Amino acid sequence: AGLQHDDATELRDARYEAGPSGIELPQAAGRILVVDDDAAVRRFVADALAGAGYDVQDVASGWEARHALEHGSIALLLSEVSMPRETGLDLIRFTTSEHPTTATLLMSALEDPGIAGAAMDLGAYGFLSKPVSRSAVLIGVMNALRRRDVEARERAERAKLERAVAVRTGALSEALVRLEGAAK
Repeated sequence: AGLQHDDATELRDARYEAGPSGIELPQAAGRILVVDDDAAVRRFVADALAGAGYDVQDVASGWEARHALEHGSIALLLSEVSMPRETGLDLIRFTTSEHPTTATLLMSALEDPGIAGAAMDLGAYGFLSKPVSRSAVLIGVMNALRRRDVEARERAERAKLERAVAVRTGALSEALVRLEGAAK
């Protein structure tokens, strides 16, 4: 009456594809880049994401993050606020300016609403307070990727509508010229 071996394997594979909680996780069209100068936190976050099936790269500095952004397809940047030489806010400012299709999340042990607000003002999709839990990381990433996907669909639809308006406006202008010519 139990599951056959093939059925159990298929069920396990389906559960893995759906994520550890059985919830289907949005997949990133590209990598998730984790940036934190604290190696233990960086590895914890990267391992949590990789364990959920995401393609993850982790780096220790803003400079390394900029290099990764310039040389790869990064779907989401998850950065610590306080790092030497370049803050997470600086990195988010750069990312939203130079890589606008990359979603951004910020994390910090500093529970400062001002920092979270500044991050959101710069275009961050969320703020995680340290110490982060595995579920908080996965939920934050899932929400950011979903928002990124919605915004991409909206941009595509807006561009499609703008093209349609341009074509129809051109056709109306031509018809108006023909009508004015016929009236003379």
